[in-house]
Amino acid sequence: MAVLPGGRRALSGSEDETIRLWDLETGAELRRFGGDIGFVLSVAVLPDGPHALSGSFDRIMRLWDLDTGAELRRFEGRHSKWIEAVAVVAGGRALSGSGDHTMWLWDLRTGHDFGRFDGHT
Repeated sequence: MAVLPGGRRALSGSEDETIRLWDLETGAELRRFGGDIGFVLSVAVLPDGPHALSGSFDRIMRLWDLDTGAELRRFEGRHSKWIEAVAVVAGGRALSGSGDHTMWLWDLRTGHDFGRFDGHT
């Protein structure tokens, strides 16, 4: 779960393979997207725009447009197990953390990776 800047909306991911955007004042569901992306294990909100990241059981990190629900980019091919953590990093980058005991650093604009971090057992 992640709270959007301003504190009025939140994002959640679920075992039902959806991501949902919520109004925290009314409790209303504002948008639902995904639906066929695997068990969503993690979400993170970008601070400088209506975008978010998700990490899921299908080993793919995705970049989403929160205004439209459109998938903008996929970050895949590096993890051998589920992505259980995603984080926004300064400079237009993001981290994905996996059950394979690795993290990968990604460029959000190009989709290219900067490298692997490992060492956890």
